[in-house]
Amino acid sequence: MSNARFSEYATSGAFSMSLSRHQVSALAMIADGAGSSWHLSDASLERKGLVEPVAKPSDHQDDRVEFRPTLAGLLCARLVREAGLSNGPDDPIAAELADLRRELEQRRHEAATNRDVAWSALARKEEAERELEEAQRELRLFRTESAGGPRLKEQFRRDPQAPPMIRRRDKFPTTSDAELRVMTEAQPS
Repeated sequence: MSNARFSEYATSGAFSMSLSRHQVSALAMIADGAGSSWHLSDASLERKGLVEPVAKPSDHQDDRVEFRPTLAGLLCARLVREAGLSNGPDDPIAAELADLRRELEQRRHEAATNRDVAWSALARKEEAERELEEAQRELRLFRTESAGGPRLKEQFRRDPQAPPMIRRRDKFPTTSDAELRVMTEAQPS
């Protein structure tokens, strides 16, 4: 996907990119992953299509805006580094990709943990339902026998329905139900 603002800036006349020292340092800081609060240089970098605002983390104040470099901004940061105007990483694109991969791996790990917790909760629920069904059947037999009804032989007292061939296995067998409930409630929506 092309950056429309950068394309508009570059094609609005003869192509010329001029950045002040403040803009160069702000671009280098943003490309290094330092984020940014709102400065005039950030606004001009945004107008040129070199940075874009991202959703604010909840721990920031309302007057704080965080920026992430666009592809054009990363390439420009690389040129700034090549010119010796910044002492950032040699390849800001590689650094940005490494950060994104690290974040993606963390999210995958969280998703796998949440899936295991949900699986264990479902396995425990199904086991509790089977035990409840067995207890209700035993109670019906007891009431029938105590009311003077026929007493069934032991071989016929068992459930005529075959037990399920496949049962879910609890992935956290040593975790208490209360701890599993806390783990389930801690999952992000």
